[in-house]
Amino acid sequence: SDSDNDVSSTFAVGVREALRSVFERNKDRGIVRGMLRAILQVVKKIKKKPGDVRLRRLLCSSIIAKKFVLKPEGGERLMRSIGFEKKECKLGAKEQLCFVMESANETKLEEALNVLQGALSRMLNKKKETSPAENKRVLCKCGFWGSTETDGLCSVCFKKTYQMNQLSGSKKLISTSKAKKKTDNLQWKKAFRKCKLKLRAIRIFKLGMKKEKQVNKNKCFVCKKKLGY
Repeated sequence: SDSDNDVSSTFAVGVREALRSVFERNKDRGIVRGMLRAILQVVKKIKKKPGDVRLRRLLCSSIIAKKFVLKPEGGERLMRSIGFEKKECKLGAKEQLCFVMESANETKLEEALNVLQGALSRMLNKKKETSPAENKRVLCKCGFWGSTETDGLCSVCFKKTYQMNQLSGSKKLISTSKAKKKTDNLQWKKAFRKCKLKLRAIRIFKLGMKKEKQVNKNKCFVCKKKLGY
């Protein structure tokens, strides 16, 4: 009927407004995606078994409620817009705080699923558009299939190219080390020749000096005084 349609449209508007508030208050889109997935799972379970009271009850102390409803900004408002109320529930001997859906209206549940699923799909599509290009199959020059990750080469060609690059790099390192070793040897030889020349010059200088010989062994070589008594 028209009245049911009006109620359904009003309900959908309320869910969309709550969702808009969630998007405005949470800049981290990862948190919003997680919240939408969690709430969608809860609503789907209720839609499958609307008469199950346990499915229409979400403990506030549970991980799902803590992480995906209470932690994000606007999570409680979104739950209320879907039809949940936050109140004390008697579970066994204790009373605990829960999100409770008193009655499951199939039309409203369907509307909530459509709005939440649409929002999540738009977010995922936007993420795909902004994400980098995916790995695609490319035909290699050899005729086999490669991929964009391996520069359009197949596994064999990529391996050969990689090994050639590695070998060329290692050859460069070897040639550099050899050149350094050769330079060090030349410097050492140059220093050795210089030292050899210095030693030779000192030896020639010493040999060139005239040494006085002691002629009279009965007198001191320095003061010339007579030795003995």
